[in-house]
Amino acid sequence: MNDKLYRGHLCTRCFTRKRLDSGLGVDGATIPLVLRDVHSALAGAGRPRRFLHWLTRSGVPTLLSQLADAEEQLTHQHLDDLPNTPTTRYVRDVLVAAAVLPVRDERLEGLPLWADALLSQAPAHHKHLATPFTHWYLLHRIRRANRYRTLRASTENVMRSKLRRALELLGWLDETGTDLGQLTQPALERWVEEGPANRRDVEPLSPGPGAAASPEISPFPWQPFPRPAPSPPRRSRQTSCTSA
Repeated sequence: MNDKLYRGHLCTRCFTRKRLDSGLGVDGATIPLVLRDVHSALAGAGRPRRFLHWLTRSGVPTLLSQLADAEEQLTHQHLDDLPNTPTTRYVRDVLVAAAVLPVRDERLEGLPLWADALLSQAPAHHKHLATPFTHWYLLHRIRRANRYRTLRASTENVMRSKLRRALELLGWLDETGTDLGQLTQPALERWVEEGPANRRDVEPLSPGPGAAASPEISPFPWQPFPRPAPSPPRRSRQTSCTSA
């Protein structure tokens, strides 16, 4: 018999379950109440052979150990607090499919995590300016607009571009020795025209109400750069009959 399929006189499904029990720290013990739904959902996820292979992948033992440490029912927030890896996303998908976790708009909920990861790579003075702009303006507006509908990929991409362009502009201001409050509309237009088309996504860096008392954070003194108006639809030629 193939050792990968049978060990200790156990079939593939039973051996897979034993490996899962071991990963969750419940091998041979009673499964804690807070883990029962999670354990049941994972144990029934996909074909045993494929799931057994997944259990051996890098990062899975660590994730299972983190799930086992939960002292209360697992929530989306518990998974949000873990590294956003394919392993974590797979577990979330399994738990949602099994109704252990409620369905949510993952594209919308993933934006704050993505934004914070991007901001963590920015210089401290850029992060100081861009963080309130991101959370109190960009994310607030996109949540309000998509409260009752699923966020479209195109809308998500535009939001991502707006944050990237804001950070790009802050970098350019550093390079030119220009203070934020000194940026003029002509200078902005020159920066936009000299770069790729997506620089048109840039918007004024609004600090948000929570930062109103901070003199270092002020809105850019210019208006959002307008996008070119769409071309009007072509009118089809109409032929008329003329009498001889």
